[in-house]
Amino acid sequence: MSLGGSALIWTDVTRDGTLGGVNIRDLVQVVGLSRLPVIVSGGVRSLLDLANLRAVFGNSLAGVISGKAVYERVFSVPEAQTTLDAC
Repeated sequence: MSLGGSALIWTDVTRDGTLGGVNIRDLVQVVGLSRLPVIVSGGVRSLLDLANLRAVFGNSLAGVISGKAVYERVFSVPEAQTTLDAC
């Protein structure tokens, strides 16, 4: 039986809410096995994290969930959108 799907959401629960940075190495190992677009969550700490995610995943990056960095005003949603669109 095939369940299908249109995207994969990856949350690194060990980094979620820590502002510790995205674990791109593990993310690539797991998500790289899929052909689905990915939405990344957990550890986002800066606009550089967003730029690095876009550089690694290109258009396969469907989105980023960033709660604490936005809440703590590390960056704003418009700044994040601009960063992701510029890469």
